[in-house]
Amino acid sequence: MIKMNLLPKTVAIISITLLLTLFATHFFISKALFENYENLEQQDIKRDVQIIHNNLQQEMQILEEKLADWSKWDDNYQFALKPNKLFIDTNLAQEALVSIRVNAILIFDTKNKLLVSRSYKLENNQVKAWKTDNLLKYISQHPDLITHTSASSQIMGLISFPDGNSNTVTFLASEPIIPTDLRPQIAGTIVFLRRFSQEYIEQLLKRQQIGAYFHLIQSLTLEHPLQKIIGALRPSRPTWVIPQNEQRVSGFSLIRDVYQKPIFLLEVHRVREIYLQGKHLILNALYILVILGCFFLIVTLLSLRHWVLFPLFVLLKDVQVITRNGDIKNRVRELGADELGILSHEINTMLTSLDTALNKERCNLMAEKERSDELLNNILPSVIANRMRMGELMIAEHFEEVTVLFSDIVGFTKLSAHTEPQELVKLLNMIFSEYDAIADKYGLEKIKTIGDAYMVVSGVPLAQIDHARRIALMALEMRDKLLELNRVFQLDIAVRIGIATGEVIAGIIGKRKFSYDLWGNTVNIAARMESHGIEGKIQCTEYFYQLLQQDFIFEYRGLIEVKGKGLMPTYFLIRSAEQFQVLNNHQNQSFISRNFDSQMDVLRQ
Repeated sequence: MIKMNLLPKTVAIISITLLLTLFATHFFISKALFENYENLEQQDIKRDVQIIHNNLQQEMQILEEKLADWSKWDDNYQFALKPNKLFIDTNLAQEALVSIRVNAILIFDTKNKLLVSRSYKLENNQVKAWKTDNLLKYISQHPDLITHTSASSQIMGLISFPDGNSNTVTFLASEPIIPTDLRPQIAGTIVFLRRFSQEYIEQLLKRQQIGAYFHLIQSLTLEHPLQKIIGALRPSRPTWVIPQNEQRVSGFSLIRDVYQKPIFLLEVHRVREIYLQGKHLILNALYILVILGCFFLIVTLLSLRHWVLFPLFVLLKDVQVITRNGDIKNRVRELGADELGILSHEINTMLTSLDTALNKERCNLMAEKERSDELLNNILPSVIANRMRMGELMIAEHFEEVTVLFSDIVGFTKLSAHTEPQELVKLLNMIFSEYDAIADKYGLEKIKTIGDAYMVVSGVPLAQIDHARRIALMALEMRDKLLELNRVFQLDIAVRIGIATGEVIAGIIGKRKFSYDLWGNTVNIAARMESHGIEGKIQCTEYFYQLLQQDFIFEYRGLIEVKGKGLMPTYFLIRSAEQFQVLNNHQNQSFISRNFDSQMDVLRQ
């Protein structure tokens, strides 16, 4: 009968030690830090957010108070009824606007016709002119901002409108122009505007000693991470506090315009002083746990030494001998009738089974290795695959000058709409197989295919002096091969190719389903050359043209707008100079032959 001694003793000793450690850890973490400090951290952030909101509201009230004096000024009232240049020169000079910290004053009559507009902007503490054409266009599209039906009407808030290459945000205050006796006789509308500029933001944050960012919502793309935060903010949760890392915590809130639409995402950030204090407390608690752990460790080791460790060391020594010698024909000693004795017996049984199966597994392993090597060579360049077999896990290299080609099949999407899936895949496989054959012919490296797009590079992973020439020859053959397939299979598709030459970074990305890929400005420009190209044409950059202009025939396309690069001169690759010479010779021979036949006909006559 087997005596179950080892399990109860081991479980009892380890359980007591573990429970005491877990209890102490839970007590210090839950009571001393998370339950108390997390709420305090959120309250501090929410207070800073509220301070920013209060300052913006106060700024709006100050602007409205200044506007109230002007809207009930008799001279202004008379001007709205009968505009005159003297009033403008006397009261609406630029110095007057600067003195009251107003960037623009607009006065309209009762029919919303602009009577006068004065404006300026402050950049780097310098007063500069501010053209209000875009502002006036925005107001004309929102006439409710200057429409007042009663003498007590007021309109205040933020507005955002396109101004050049970006959006301009301003404080707006609008009131009707009435006489000082407060008679309900409206002569027009006066509007004060103060720019919500970067200088204003910096002064506000410096004055309040708060770290914050104002993210203009219109400038955020739909894929921007902050869009999730914007969608999560609602009236029931106007402020959302998110820890960014161990050093910083951020609070988010929406700032709305005059129409109560979100215009800014306010991000207030603070150093996590409370969290760091809690972390320091945990460190002190860990010191205590270490002291307690040492005590329990001594007790545990003394207890386990007699009942568990000695027979375990014997078993361990026998296993180490077998492991170091690599001879699984040896066996361990079977000591006692408890669980360690049973384990010793099972180890011997396992060794016997392993010895039997090892030879079979070696054969299977060699076969699998051959298949995996073949698969790796198909996925990656052979040079890169060999480096990975040698143990390199992180491969990234810089290449000073390579040539990248992108191609896209024009008309393939239209063809797929009325083609069976199997036929469509068969056709695409045939086209790409032809491309692969051309790439192998010129010693190029295929990077990837995405849908009907094909990417190939010359000069990677091994440098090639004539990288540009190889790509040029492949591009011409790709174009001609697709024309040939159109004639054979009666298709209506064409290839659009883009080429760029320059430096790139190449390497392996991913840990699973990894691939060899390229990064850099050259890759982006090559993709732009393809996407901005013309059906059936090979579009390339000026540098590529300069490298090959002696050996190939090009056609200057002109300047095109490239996203992120501005205007760029581009060229169409037509054919190689050798092909051009052969074509000319053929045409000349045809002309001579026709001329000779004509002369013979004349002689016969």
